[in-house]
Amino acid sequence: PPRSTLFPYTTLFRSQMVHDGVIGLAINAQLVSWNRRHKESWFGKVAVVYQGTPLMITPHGITLPNRKTLTWEDNGQFTFKEGHTMTITNNTKITIQVKDGVSIVILRHVFPAKAHLIDHLGIYLQDTHGLSADAHGVIGQFGHTTAKVNRDLSEAAKSANRYAKLTFPMEPERRSVRVKVIKRLDFLQGKHVLCWNVGMNGLGLLKGTYMDYVIEDIT
Repeated sequence: PPRSTLFPYTTLFRSQMVHDGVIGLAINAQLVSWNRRHKESWFGKVAVVYQGTPLMITPHGITLPNRKTLTWEDNGQFTFKEGHTMTITNNTKITIQVKDGVSIVILRHVFPAKAHLIDHLGIYLQDTHGLSADAHGVIGQFGHTTAKVNRDLSEAAKSANRYAKLTFPMEPERRSVRVKVIKRLDFLQGKHVLCWNVGMNGLGLLKGTYMDYVIEDIT
C-alpha cells in the first residue's frame, strides 16, 4: 500500500503541483501560511513554467517572462510565450492556455478589510486531457487516474451514513480510501456543491510521501 502522505505544515514548504516532462510543464507553489488546528494551508506564490518560460503569480501581482509586471486589475489577454496566452478576468481569475488540452486556472482570494484572513491563491486544472501519461505532482497525478466510489453521491448525502469507499480499478495494488460526502464551495462555479472528501491530508489518495513533492525552488 502507499506510504504515508501526511504533509508537514511549514511556510518554507514548496510543492510540486504538476510536472510533465513530456510536454515541458511544471506548476509549483509555495505556502504563505498554515493553521495547525484546522489542518489548513494557503498558497501565496505560484510558478507556471512551460518549456522553460516562467510565469510568476502572487495575490498582488503577476510577473511575465520578460520581467514585465501586471496587476490583477489589468484585465485582458496577454501572450506569455509565443502562441500561448494568459487571460485576467474580473481582477480575480487567471486562465492560462499552455497548449491544446491543458488549461490552468489561478483564482485570487484577498481580504483587504479582514486582516486576520490570509491572501492566497487557488490552483485548478480546468482541462487535463493534453497532459502525458507521465504527468505527476500533487494534482498532476490525477490527470489520467481512474477512481471509482462504491456509492452514489446524492444518495449518500441523504443517508445517515455518509461514508463510502474509493478504489482505483486500473491500479489494483493500491488500497481503498475512505471518503465522506460533504458540501463545500466550488470557487470555479461560485456555488456550494456536494463532493467526496478525503480526510487525513489525503492519506492513501496521493502516491508516495510528502518528500516526493517537495522542491527547493518553485521556478
